[in-house]
Amino acid sequence: MIKFGSGVDYIRLMLPLSYLKFQKTGQVLTLSNNQAFDDVLFKGVDLVIFSRECPFDLDRILSLREEFKFKLIVDVDDYWILYRKHFYYDAWKKHGIKERIIKAMKVADVVTTTNEKLKQKILHHNPNVTLFPNAFPYGFDQFIKQPKLNQKNILYAGGITHFEDLHSISHALNRCRQNPIIQREFKFVLAGYNGKTKETKNEWDRIVSVANEFGSCEIMDYLPPTHFMNHYKNGALCVAPLQKNTFNQFKSDLKIVEAGCNAIPIIVSDLHPYNVIENPGVTICKSQNDWYQAFLRYSKAPEKLIEDGEALYEYVNKNYNLMDINKGRMALFQNITGNNTN
Repeated sequence: MIKFGSGVDYIRLMLPLSYLKFQKTGQVLTLSNNQAFDDVLFKGVDLVIFSRECPFDLDRILSLREEFKFKLIVDVDDYWILYRKHFYYDAWKKHGIKERIIKAMKVADVVTTTNEKLKQKILHHNPNVTLFPNAFPYGFDQFIKQPKLNQKNILYAGGITHFEDLHSISHALNRCRQNPIIQREFKFVLAGYNGKTKETKNEWDRIVSVANEFGSCEIMDYLPPTHFMNHYKNGALCVAPLQKNTFNQFKSDLKIVEAGCNAIPIIVSDLHPYNVIENPGVTICKSQNDWYQAFLRYSKAPEKLIEDGEALYEYVNKNYNLMDINKGRMALFQNITGNNTN
Protein backbone atom coordinates (compact mmCIF):
# COMPACT_ATOMS: atom_id res chain seq x y z
CA MET A 1 0.00 0.00 0.00
CA ILE A 2 1.53 3.27 -1.10
CA LYS A 3 0.95 7.00 -1.00
CA PHE A 4 0.56 8.29 -4.54
CA GLY A 5 3.62 10.23 -5.75
CA SER A 6 5.66 9.59 -2.61
CA GLY A 7 9.40 9.43 -3.14
CA VAL A 8 9.82 7.56 0.15
CA ASP A 9 7.35 4.89 -0.95
CA TYR A 10 9.13 4.59 -4.28
CA ILE A 11 12.56 4.04 -2.71
CA ARG A 12 11.47 1.89 0.24
CA LEU A 13 8.60 -0.12 -1.26
CA MET A 14 7.95 0.09 -4.98
CA LEU A 15 11.55 -0.22 -6.14
CA PRO A 16 12.56 -3.15 -3.90
CA LEU A 17 9.36 -5.08 -4.56
CA SER A 18 9.65 -4.60 -8.31
CA TYR A 19 13.05 -6.35 -8.25
CA LEU A 20 12.02 -9.27 -6.06
CA LYS A 21 11.76 -12.64 -7.81
CA PHE A 22 8.62 -14.57 -7.04
CA GLN A 23 7.33 -17.94 -8.12
CA LYS A 24 5.01 -17.92 -11.10
CA THR A 25 2.13 -18.14 -8.64
CA GLY A 26 3.31 -15.13 -6.64
CA GLN A 27 2.68 -11.48 -7.39
CA VAL A 28 2.87 -7.97 -5.98
CA LEU A 29 -0.35 -5.97 -5.91
CA THR A 30 0.08 -2.20 -5.50
CA LEU A 31 -2.75 -0.30 -3.85
CA SER A 32 -2.44 3.49 -3.86
CA ASN A 33 -4.21 5.84 -1.48
CA ASN A 34 -5.98 7.50 -4.42
CA GLN A 35 -7.80 4.22 -5.10
CA ALA A 36 -10.87 2.63 -3.52
CA PHE A 37 -10.96 -1.08 -2.76
CA ASP A 38 -13.30 -3.84 -1.64
CA ASP A 39 -12.37 -5.92 1.38
CA VAL A 40 -12.35 -9.09 -0.71
CA LEU A 41 -9.20 -7.77 -2.39
CA PHE A 42 -7.26 -8.99 0.65
CA LYS A 43 -8.49 -12.55 0.40
CA GLY A 44 -5.52 -14.80 -0.30
CA VAL A 45 -3.00 -12.05 0.49
CA ASP A 46 -0.02 -13.22 2.55
CA LEU A 47 1.64 -9.93 3.33
CA VAL A 48 0.70 -6.24 3.47
CA ILE A 49 3.38 -3.56 3.55
CA PHE A 50 3.20 0.21 3.92
CA SER A 51 5.57 3.02 4.82
CA ARG A 52 5.29 5.07 8.01
CA GLU A 53 1.58 5.84 8.60
CA CYS A 54 -1.07 3.74 6.90
CA PRO A 55 -2.36 5.23 3.59
CA PHE A 56 -5.83 3.97 4.52
CA ASP A 57 -7.80 3.62 7.74
CA LEU A 58 -5.48 1.51 9.88
CA ASP A 59 -8.29 0.03 11.96
CA ARG A 60 -9.93 -1.23 8.77
CA ILE A 61 -6.65 -2.87 7.69
CA LEU A 62 -6.26 -4.47 11.12
CA SER A 63 -9.78 -5.83 10.90
CA LEU A 64 -8.95 -7.29 7.50
CA ARG A 65 -5.78 -8.84 8.96
CA GLU A 66 -7.89 -10.54 11.60
CA GLU A 67 -10.23 -11.87 8.92
CA PHE A 68 -7.76 -12.91 6.23
CA LYS A 69 -4.74 -13.72 8.44
CA PHE A 70 -2.12 -11.82 6.44
CA LYS A 71 1.05 -10.45 8.03
CA LEU A 72 1.75 -6.73 8.31
CA ILE A 73 5.10 -5.00 7.73
CA VAL A 74 5.56 -1.30 8.41
CA ASP A 75 8.66 0.41 7.00
CA VAL A 76 9.98 3.42 8.93
CA ASP A 77 12.81 5.34 7.27
CA ASP A 78 12.82 8.53 9.36
CA TYR A 79 12.33 9.60 12.96
CA TRP A 80 8.66 10.36 13.66
CA ILE A 81 9.24 13.38 15.92
CA LEU A 82 9.94 16.49 13.84
CA TYR A 83 11.86 19.51 15.07
CA ARG A 84 9.92 22.76 15.48
CA LYS A 85 11.26 24.47 12.34
CA HIS A 86 10.60 21.49 10.06
CA PHE A 87 8.38 22.51 7.15
CA TYR A 88 5.79 19.84 7.99
CA TYR A 89 5.81 20.30 11.77
CA ASP A 90 2.41 22.01 12.00
CA ALA A 91 0.77 19.67 9.49
CA TRP A 92 2.09 16.58 11.29
CA LYS A 93 0.81 17.93 14.59
CA LYS A 94 -2.60 18.80 13.13
CA HIS A 95 -3.09 15.36 11.55
CA GLY A 96 -1.46 13.36 14.35
CA ILE A 97 1.13 11.81 12.02
CA LYS A 98 3.53 11.02 14.86
CA GLU A 99 0.83 9.12 16.73
CA ARG A 100 -0.28 7.32 13.57
CA ILE A 101 3.27 6.13 12.86
CA ILE A 102 3.73 4.94 16.44
CA LYS A 103 0.44 3.03 16.33
CA ALA A 104 1.43 1.42 13.03
CA MET A 105 4.78 0.33 14.46
CA LYS A 106 3.13 -1.18 17.53
CA VAL A 107 0.63 -3.31 15.59
CA ALA A 108 3.03 -4.47 12.86
CA ASP A 109 4.25 -8.04 12.78
CA VAL A 110 7.63 -6.65 11.71
CA VAL A 111 9.01 -3.13 11.33
CA THR A 112 11.73 -2.56 8.74
CA THR A 113 14.09 0.41 8.79
CA THR A 114 17.29 1.84 7.33
CA ASN A 115 19.91 2.02 10.09
CA GLU A 116 20.87 0.75 13.52
CA LYS A 117 20.34 4.04 15.33
CA LEU A 118 16.75 4.35 14.13
CA LYS A 119 16.22 0.66 14.92
CA GLN A 120 17.02 1.33 18.56
CA LYS A 121 14.25 3.94 18.69
CA ILE A 122 11.76 1.61 17.02
CA LEU A 123 12.52 -1.17 19.50
CA HIS A 124 10.73 0.88 22.16
CA HIS A 125 7.51 0.22 20.23
CA ASN A 126 8.08 -3.17 18.61
CA PRO A 127 10.67 -5.88 19.36
CA ASN A 128 10.64 -7.20 15.79
CA VAL A 129 12.79 -4.86 13.69
CA THR A 130 14.81 -5.73 10.59
CA LEU A 131 17.35 -3.50 8.81
CA PHE A 132 17.26 -2.98 5.06
CA PRO A 133 19.53 -0.12 3.91
CA ASN A 134 18.42 2.02 1.02
CA ALA A 135 19.69 0.31 -2.11
CA PHE A 136 19.52 0.63 -5.88
CA PRO A 137 19.55 -1.90 -8.73
CA TYR A 138 22.81 -0.64 -10.22
CA GLY A 139 22.93 -1.04 -13.97
CA PHE A 140 19.16 -1.08 -14.42
CA ASP A 141 16.42 1.44 -15.11
CA GLN A 142 17.41 4.99 -14.04
CA PHE A 143 20.28 3.62 -11.95
CA ILE A 144 22.75 3.26 -14.80
CA LYS A 145 25.95 5.27 -14.39
CA GLN A 146 25.62 7.99 -17.03
CA PRO A 147 27.97 10.55 -18.54
CA LYS A 148 27.86 13.85 -16.70
CA LEU A 149 26.50 16.75 -18.72
CA ASN A 150 28.57 19.32 -16.87
CA GLN A 151 31.84 18.72 -15.05
CA LYS A 152 31.64 22.03 -13.17
CA ASN A 153 28.37 21.71 -11.24
CA ILE A 154 27.96 21.33 -7.50
CA LEU A 155 24.64 19.53 -7.14
CA TYR A 156 22.27 19.79 -4.21
CA ALA A 157 19.27 17.53 -4.85
CA GLY A 158 16.68 17.79 -2.11
CA GLY A 159 13.12 18.53 -1.14
CA ILE A 160 11.17 21.31 0.49
CA THR A 161 12.04 20.18 4.02
CA HIS A 162 15.73 21.06 3.80
CA PHE A 163 15.96 24.84 4.26
CA GLU A 164 17.56 24.53 7.70
CA ASP A 165 20.00 21.92 6.38
CA LEU A 166 21.22 24.03 3.48
CA HIS A 167 21.21 27.15 5.62
CA SER A 168 23.63 25.40 7.99
CA ILE A 169 26.41 25.94 5.39
CA SER A 170 25.31 29.40 4.16
CA HIS A 171 28.47 31.07 5.48
CA ALA A 172 30.65 28.59 3.58
CA LEU A 173 28.62 29.18 0.41
CA ASN A 174 29.07 32.92 0.80
CA ARG A 175 32.83 32.52 1.16
CA CYS A 176 32.80 30.56 -2.09
CA ARG A 177 31.21 33.57 -3.77
CA GLN A 178 34.24 35.63 -2.81
CA ASN A 179 36.79 33.14 -4.19
CA PRO A 180 37.55 33.52 -7.93
CA ILE A 181 39.09 30.03 -8.13
CA ILE A 182 35.91 28.37 -6.88
CA GLN A 183 33.72 30.61 -9.01
CA ARG A 184 35.74 29.74 -12.10
CA GLU A 185 35.50 26.02 -11.48
CA PHE A 186 31.99 25.56 -10.11
CA LYS A 187 28.36 26.56 -10.41
CA PHE A 188 25.81 25.61 -7.74
CA VAL A 189 22.79 23.62 -8.95
CA LEU A 190 19.68 23.33 -6.78
CA ALA A 191 17.58 20.40 -8.03
CA GLY A 192 14.04 19.53 -6.98
CA TYR A 193 12.29 22.94 -7.02
CA ASN A 194 8.54 22.41 -6.76
CA GLY A 195 6.78 25.60 -5.71
CA LYS A 196 3.29 24.85 -6.98
CA THR A 197 1.36 26.61 -4.21
CA LYS A 198 1.90 29.92 -2.45
CA GLU A 199 3.10 28.14 0.70
CA THR A 200 5.53 25.84 -1.09
CA LYS A 201 6.77 28.65 -3.36
CA ASN A 202 7.56 30.79 -0.34
CA GLU A 203 9.54 27.97 1.25
CA TRP A 204 11.37 27.11 -1.96
CA ASP A 205 12.23 30.78 -2.42
CA ARG A 206 13.90 30.68 1.00
CA ILE A 207 15.92 27.64 -0.10
CA VAL A 208 16.85 29.35 -3.39
CA SER A 209 18.02 32.41 -1.47
CA VAL A 210 20.52 30.23 0.43
CA ALA A 211 21.70 28.51 -2.76
CA ASN A 212 22.28 31.94 -4.30
CA GLU A 213 24.79 32.67 -1.54
CA PHE A 214 27.23 30.60 -3.59
CA GLY A 215 27.11 33.10 -6.46
CA SER A 216 26.51 31.34 -9.76
CA CYS A 217 23.39 29.23 -9.28
CA GLU A 218 20.99 27.25 -11.45
CA ILE A 219 17.57 25.96 -10.42
CA MET A 220 16.23 22.65 -11.72
CA ASP A 221 12.60 21.62 -11.37
CA TYR A 222 11.27 18.61 -9.53
CA LEU A 223 11.35 15.23 -11.25
CA PRO A 224 9.00 12.36 -10.31
CA PRO A 225 10.51 9.50 -8.30
CA THR A 226 10.78 7.26 -11.36
CA HIS A 227 13.12 9.79 -13.01
CA PHE A 228 14.82 11.61 -10.11
CA MET A 229 18.27 10.17 -10.86
CA ASN A 230 18.35 12.25 -14.04
CA HIS A 231 19.27 15.17 -11.79
CA TYR A 232 22.62 13.52 -11.16
CA LYS A 233 23.63 13.87 -14.81
CA ASN A 234 24.07 17.54 -13.95
CA GLY A 235 26.52 17.17 -11.10
CA ALA A 236 30.26 16.74 -10.79
CA LEU A 237 30.21 17.14 -7.01
CA CYS A 238 27.31 16.61 -4.59
CA VAL A 239 26.59 18.17 -1.20
CA ALA A 240 24.41 16.83 1.62
CA PRO A 241 24.48 19.23 4.59
CA LEU A 242 22.46 18.38 7.69
CA GLN A 243 21.67 20.69 10.56
CA LYS A 244 22.65 19.15 13.86
CA ASN A 245 19.39 18.20 15.58
CA THR A 246 17.77 15.09 17.00
CA PHE A 247 15.61 14.41 13.96
CA ASN A 248 18.53 14.42 11.52
CA GLN A 249 20.62 12.05 13.63
CA PHE A 250 18.28 9.20 12.69
CA LYS A 251 18.32 9.80 8.94
CA SER A 252 19.66 7.31 6.42
CA ASP A 253 22.67 7.71 4.13
CA LEU A 254 20.48 7.83 1.01
CA LYS A 255 22.26 10.88 -0.43
CA ILE A 256 25.57 9.02 -0.43
CA VAL A 257 23.91 6.11 -2.25
CA GLU A 258 22.42 8.48 -4.83
CA ALA A 259 25.69 10.31 -5.50
CA GLY A 260 27.68 7.09 -5.66
CA CYS A 261 25.23 5.60 -8.15
CA ASN A 262 26.47 8.08 -10.74
CA ALA A 263 30.10 8.11 -9.54
CA ILE A 264 29.94 11.59 -8.01
CA PRO A 265 31.88 12.42 -4.83
CA ILE A 266 29.91 14.04 -2.05
CA ILE A 267 30.58 16.49 0.77
CA VAL A 268 28.55 15.82 3.93
CA SER A 269 28.04 17.05 7.48
CA ASP A 270 29.79 15.33 10.37
CA LEU A 271 26.59 13.70 11.54
CA HIS A 272 25.17 10.20 11.65
CA PRO A 273 24.73 8.42 9.30
CA TYR A 274 27.33 10.09 7.08
CA ASN A 275 30.20 10.11 9.53
CA VAL A 276 30.37 6.32 9.83
CA ILE A 277 31.47 5.90 6.20
CA GLU A 278 35.14 5.87 5.26
CA ASN A 279 35.64 6.37 1.53
CA PRO A 280 37.64 8.83 -0.60
CA GLY A 281 34.39 9.83 -2.28
CA VAL A 282 32.89 11.12 0.99
CA THR A 283 34.28 14.29 2.56
CA ILE A 284 33.04 14.83 6.13
CA CYS A 285 32.86 18.40 7.42
CA LYS A 286 32.73 19.45 11.05
CA SER A 287 32.58 23.21 10.49
CA GLN A 288 31.71 25.83 7.90
CA ASN A 289 35.42 26.27 7.27
CA ASP A 290 35.66 22.54 6.51
CA TRP A 291 32.95 22.97 3.88
CA TYR A 292 34.74 25.91 2.32
CA GLN A 293 38.06 24.09 2.27
CA ALA A 294 36.42 21.04 0.66
CA PHE A 295 35.03 23.21 -2.15
CA LEU A 296 38.42 24.88 -2.55
CA ARG A 297 40.28 21.56 -2.61
CA TYR A 298 38.17 20.21 -5.48
CA SER A 299 38.45 23.57 -7.27
CA LYS A 300 42.24 23.31 -7.23
CA ALA A 301 42.28 19.61 -8.17
CA PRO A 302 39.21 18.93 -10.35
CA GLU A 303 40.74 15.66 -11.55
CA LYS A 304 39.96 14.29 -8.07
CA LEU A 305 36.27 14.52 -8.88
CA ILE A 306 36.53 11.56 -11.24
CA GLU A 307 38.89 9.55 -9.05
CA ASP A 308 36.86 10.02 -5.87
CA GLY A 309 33.58 9.52 -7.70
CA GLU A 310 34.68 6.14 -9.02
CA ALA A 311 35.78 5.13 -5.52
CA LEU A 312 32.34 5.99 -4.17
CA TYR A 313 30.63 4.11 -7.01
CA GLU A 314 32.56 0.97 -6.15
CA TYR A 315 31.65 1.39 -2.48
CA VAL A 316 27.89 1.78 -2.96
CA ASN A 317 27.74 -0.90 -5.65
CA LYS A 318 29.29 -3.32 -3.16
CA ASN A 319 27.38 -2.28 -0.03
CA TYR A 320 24.05 -0.91 -1.28
CA ASN A 321 23.16 -3.14 -4.20
CA LEU A 322 19.46 -3.87 -4.24
CA MET A 323 19.94 -7.36 -5.63
CA ASP A 324 21.93 -8.27 -2.51
CA ILE A 325 19.71 -6.43 -0.03
CA ASN A 326 16.63 -8.08 -1.53
CA LYS A 327 17.95 -11.51 -0.57
CA GLY A 328 17.42 -10.55 3.05
CA ARG A 329 14.07 -9.03 2.22
CA MET A 330 12.93 -12.26 0.59
CA ALA A 331 14.15 -14.29 3.56
CA LEU A 332 12.09 -12.08 5.89
CA PHE A 333 8.98 -12.51 3.76
CA GLN A 334 9.41 -16.27 3.74
CA ASN A 335 9.95 -16.37 7.48
CA ILE A 336 6.93 -14.37 8.59
CA THR A 337 4.48 -15.87 6.08
CA GLY A 338 5.77 -19.43 6.17
CA ASN A 339 5.80 -19.45 2.36
CA ASN A 340 8.66 -20.51 0.12
CA THR A 341 8.60 -17.83 -2.57
CA ASN A 342 11.91 -18.65 -4.25
